[in-house]
Amino acid sequence: MPLSEGVTDLQDKLLFSKVDDMIEKAEKGRLAFSSFMTPSEILQVQKYLTYGKCPCKWFFDGGYEGAERKMLVVLPDYLDEEYLDRNEIFRAVAVKSSGYAELDHRAYLGALMNLSIKRETLGDIIVIDGGAVVFCTLPVASMLTDNPSPLDRVGKDKVTVSYAEEDTYKNYERNYEKSVAIMASLRLDCAVAAFAGLSRASAQERISHGFVQLNYREELSPSTEIKTGDTLSVRGAGKFIIEEIAGETKSGRLKVNIKRYV
Repeated sequence: MPLSEGVTDLQDKLLFSKVDDMIEKAEKGRLAFSSFMTPSEILQVQKYLTYGKCPCKWFFDGGYEGAERKMLVVLPDYLDEEYLDRNEIFRAVAVKSSGYAELDHRAYLGALMNLSIKRETLGDIIVIDGGAVVFCTLPVASMLTDNPSPLDRVGKDKVTVSYAEEDTYKNYERNYEKSVAIMASLRLDCAVAAFAGLSRASAQERISHGFVQLNYREELSPSTEIKTGDTLSVRGAGKFIIEEIAGETKSGRLKVNIKRYV
């Protein structure tokens, strides 16, 4: 029986049906892998496969430790993860800039989207010295590294594209800016206000308009409580990790240690 049997939410059912198809393929002796999933989809599928007791070996891979967007890989019985060649699943592509202009993640993503590349065919885009590394499906990697490459410019800068060497990204670590937020309570609206530098009313408005995600899923209730380890995304303000509820001030307000993606 498919694991998705009994799932009623349409969006989840479509996602889980694709996972069921992958399991069926693996049970027939073939390697199965998805497109790149969002962090929210990954969390959903992890729960689905764990509680549904998937009969196959499976794992997620985004190309490096700490990747956010990852592919689900379901293995046939004869194949173990340690013997799998990752180049059969996705490739890392190096986009080298000339240094004429300073380029950020948004610039690289925008240039790729302008080529009509679907977002689910791209994993993380990590900005490094001299350019960026883009994780992508095999067809997209082949297209980008063609000669000439369709990606010859990012923003105002000329770029060159080639397959990336693992040494350029395997030790990549995201940069965070640490700070302490002072909050009246652990309610979501208090957290959004404190993290994003907003008034409580503005924070509630952001939440009601669907501009806030808690652990990569839209959260519309301002009274939902945050906890250590949660990830909070506020459109226009950034993404934050709740590192620790660090106690109280003398006036009884809460001190929360946070990390903001930079």
